Amino acid sequence: MGALSKQSSYGRAHALQAPTVQVKNTASPNAPSPSSAGLSAPWVGAWADTYGRKRACLAFCVSYALSCALIQFPFLPILFAGRALGGLSTSVLFSTFEGRLVNATSQYRVNLAEPLAFSAARR
Repeated sequence: MGALSKQSSYGRAHALQAPTVQVKNTASPNAPSPSSAGLSAPWVGAWADTYGRKRACLAFCVSYALSCALIQFPFLPILFAGRALGGLSTSVLFSTFEGRLVNATSQYRVNLAEPLAFSAARR
């Protein structure tokens, strides 16, 4: 894209030059993250059911830490790999942790309608 320039009527009247703004494409390095999250979402829940939600939550911690480490490198393929791993981790985050919370509340008979501190204190 070229430079964007827009002149106001005040600028035209007083012969002022409008600043030019360079628009750069910043979407390309960030594209693998939502793509991998969307592509891996259907299988993350099945993987968590097969291997356990706790193990999936621990895998999220490791994969997200690795993703954060990989996106620090200025080399584009490593950056893409880090973003893709971050998308996969986000998919695990949005599915597995909520399932683990629901499972834990039913296992320990916690009523989420009340604050957790009050329901645990009544036992």
